[in-house]
Amino acid sequence: MKNLYDEVSLKCSEITTKYYSTSFSLGIRLLDKEIHSPIYSIYGFVRLADEIVDSFHEFDKAKLLNEFKENTKQAIENTQLYVGLNTLDNIVKGGRISPTVKKIANFFKINPYLAFKKEGLKPVGLSFGNKNKSKKFRKFVENKIPQNKKVRVGISHAQMNTFVDDWRKDLIRKFGDDNVIITDVGPALGVHAGPKVLCFAIQILNDDLNK
Repeated sequence: MKNLYDEVSLKCSEITTKYYSTSFSLGIRLLDKEIHSPIYSIYGFVRLADEIVDSFHEFDKAKLLNEFKENTKQAIENTQLYVGLNTLDNIVKGGRISPTVKKIANFFKINPYLAFKKEGLKPVGLSFGNKNKSKKFRKFVENKIPQNKKVRVGISHAQMNTFVDDWRKDLIRKFGDDNVIITDVGPALGVHAGPKVLCFAIQILNDDLNK
């Protein structure tokens, strides 16, 4: 999941760069493509906090910076991310589990569910059987959505368009269009997770940004 984090962070940095500085963005394009990503990352890393220092003269800048850091921390802490693999082939190739573990899982038709914790990606559940894997994962993660709390949910997937489109419609009916996010799995995660992977994120909206 570190690869997914890096990919999303880079995209955010690139968007920030292009919105805040047209000339800087054009200048980056004149450089070798190999260094585009590092430059976007550096600019994006400092831009938002720097904008508070440079532009918010009529506000308490120290307070805004502290709120910015606290809101970011809360958003991370209030988000759960689950991963459902359709196959263990790719994570065996990547060295994350041994071929023996894969053989045992396949023999018993075990489908592990993973979650991103502070200590890394950890198993948090499973299902059995080779049929309806995606439906079983959906049922598992929807049971993790807290009741009586406002949430934002997101699905990231690889080659699961029809299934995810139907799922998205049901989620919008429950949580509203603004609180449902759908994306394709990026190439970095896709290489490790394999085809038909499903990722599901749940964010509790009780931080300062949503009060």
